[in-house]
Amino acid sequence: MNGFTLSAFVANLGKYNEGELVGEWVKFPISQEAMEDVLNKIGVWDSDPFGNVYDEIFITDLTASIPQLNDRLTAYENIEKLNYFAACVQALDESEYAKYRAVLDAGETIPEMGLDGLINLTFNLDRYDVIPVVRNDAGITLRPMTETERM
Repeated sequence: MNGFTLSAFVANLGKYNEGELVGEWVKFPISQEAMEDVLNKIGVWDSDPFGNVYDEIFITDLTASIPQLNDRLTAYENIEKLNYFAACVQALDESEYAKYRAVLDAGETIPEMGLDGLINLTFNLDRYDVIPVVRNDAGITLRPMTETERM
């Protein structure tokens, strides 16, 4: 396990619109059964006094152990995609996880934007290489490999 964590505060949108914040922190990845338990706890699928079913959720806060993700992930993310993303990052071994973090630390432009790009990066780490160069205190610089280096 590489130590990656991702949590979100998931809230019932219908109850929020009525002036009540009902939600729970969810740590990803989460099983379908555990997510259904969370949804039941926050009143999703319950009915309001007029018989309307609460069937929408929203995210009010996201926290990740990789600081750069806090700027890239928004409250509008799809819950299933967040779950898949967390599983993909947690599946990385220690060296892949270090490279993943280095790519984000370096501010590299990821070909696809948003959560889809972050997910795809977990499968395309071979496109990046960390080459040690003594230029700063950390002694590491990240840059994409040239075609010659790839060969």
